[in-house]
Amino acid sequence: MSKELSTETLSRRKRRSPHADKGERLLRALMMIITVILFNSPQADLYAFVVMDEAASALHPVVEPDWLTVLENKAREAARLGLIEAENEKARKRLKAHAARPVEVLLPRAEKKTRTSAVIFSAKRVALLSRDVRELVAGFERTYIFINADDMEQVKWLLESFKKERPSAELKEGRFDLPTLTPANARIVAVAGDVQKLSREMRTRIWADQGGTLVRRFSVTALPAIARLNGRKKSTGEIDVFLDVESFVLGQRTQGDSARGRSD
Repeated sequence: MSKELSTETLSRRKRRSPHADKGERLLRALMMIITVILFNSPQADLYAFVVMDEAASALHPVVEPDWLTVLENKAREAARLGLIEAENEKARKRLKAHAARPVEVLLPRAEKKTRTSAVIFSAKRVALLSRDVRELVAGFERTYIFINADDMEQVKWLLESFKKERPSAELKEGRFDLPTLTPANARIVAVAGDVQKLSREMRTRIWADQGGTLVRRFSVTALPAIARLNGRKKSTGEIDVFLDVESFVLGQRTQGDSARGRSD
């Protein structure tokens, strides 16, 4: 009997009008549109709640402890055992050690005197700054002296450089030679060595280049070296910020020294 019914059902479906199929498709499309409108409306959460009201499976109470409670208990236990204070003490010792001796980058001594110059902040970028800032950039200048504080020859060179008087002929535009170096116009940066010892000897602040951050940024490859940032105003009024880097060969006389020697 079921076989006959199924055969009859199939024959009826074959005899269905194409208009009936079209009407069924339109009805389905209308239902889909209504569903989309409902679930994208401000009351979508309400409709979703009504649809999902029936539980999909059996519910069970949460038996795991609250995660915040677990962390608080662990922190109290660590404090009771002194683990937190021990870690804090390690951090204090590590900071003191890094303050005394930076994370070293052991650069070689310069075998020949080199000079490089490059624009690191172009006029186009400066033009985007406000007028007051552009005026500051035009007169901006900062000098960094990079040495290894454990190298006594470099320290000696540094002390002599701070005592040296530069002739005015060396200060012409386009020359890299710096005026008399003082702690006021130059920052001494130790890439390695005992910073505190050198600071006591020179009675001035010594900066530490932790992990070689500055030497990489300034492309310093040999020591000792001087890097100079300065804003230069063009005749057109545009301002470029240049980075001039000069490395020195220890025991080699500078042009200023040679000129003074010949005059003597």
